[in-house]
Amino acid sequence: LSCHDASLAIKPVFDRFQSVVITSGTLSPIDLYPRLLNFHPVV
Repeated sequence: LSCHDASLAIKPVFDRFQSVVITSGTLSPIDLYPRLLNFHPVV
């Protein structure tokens, strides 16, 4: 069993692009993904 930091994997994408659209079929709880990926949502 291992735990990976998802923000490390997505950081190159955030660094390369000014805007990133993240979609999911299960965005619940809504505040989970910004915390996991270390970003500030616009909405």
